[in-house]
Amino acid sequence: LVMLMPLALSHAFLGRGGAGQRIIAGYAALVMLGGIAVTMSRGGWLGAGVAVATFSLWLLRRPQYRIPMAALMAVLCIGSITFLIQSEKARARIDALTTSGKKDSGLFRAWLWKPALQMWSDHRLNGVGPGQFDTRFPAYRTPTTPLSPQHVHNEYLELLVEYGAVGAGIVGLGLVAFGYGLYRTSRHVERGSSDLGVKQSNRTAFFAGSVAGLAGLGAHCFFDFNLHIPAIAVTASMVVDSCLLFFIVWRMWGWPAWG
Repeated sequence: LVMLMPLALSHAFLGRGGAGQRIIAGYAALVMLGGIAVTMSRGGWLGAGVAVATFSLWLLRRPQYRIPMAALMAVLCIGSITFLIQSEKARARIDALTTSGKKDSGLFRAWLWKPALQMWSDHRLNGVGPGQFDTRFPAYRTPTTPLSPQHVHNEYLELLVEYGAVGAGIVGLGLVAFGYGLYRTSRHVERGSSDLGVKQSNRTAFFAGSVAGLAGLGAHCFFDFNLHIPAIAVTASMVVDSCLLFFIVWRMWGWPAWG
C-alpha cells in the first residue's frame, strides 16, 4: 500500500485523465491511506508519511499545485488527528514506542540491532551467510531478546550481517547507480507549462508516484524486513523496473508522443 498509494495520488494530481478518473484515483489513494492506518504498523505509518512528503516536495516546485497540496495536507492532518482520537489501539501503539518490557515496544528493534552489529563485527568482510542470521543469533542474544527473531527488523543491517561489507558494498553501488539514474531522468519526465497552465502527463504521474512509493518503502525498511516478504519484493521490483525503463527509453529514443 505504501508503494501503490503515491501512484494513485500522483495520477489524481498529474495524470492526463478526465475529472472522473482523477476523482477515482484520489479516492483510491485515500482508501489506501485508511488501510495503512488500520494496520497499526508504526513503520507503515512512517513509510506512508515519507511517501506523501516526497510527493509533496515534487509538487511544491510548481506554484500551481501549492493550494491543492495545502488542501490535501489539511485533509490528511484532520484525518490523522481524528483517527488517533478515535482509536485507543493506535494511541497505545505510539505510547509503546519507548516503553520497555512490552512485546510491541519500539525498543524491541534496538535490542535486536545491538547483537546483530556484534555478529557483523565478528564477520565483517563476508558476513555470516545468506539466511543465517536466525541460526547464528542464539550465540549473540541478550536476556531481553527473543530466542528466534528470524530477522533483524532492519533490511540494511540484515544485508550487512548476512553478506558482509562486500555484499553490502555491491548492493550499495547498485542503489547509488539507480538513484543517479532517477536524478538524471527526473529532469526530463515533466512536460512544460504554457499560458493555459501546467500540462498534465501520465509519465510524470507514474514517475513521481513511483519515486515517492520507493522512498516510503526505503524508510520502512529501516524498521522491518519488507523485502523478505515475496509480495512486497515483487511489487518493489516491478516499480524499480518501470523506473529503469523510463531511463532507458529516454536515453535511447526520447519520450513517446503519448507521454
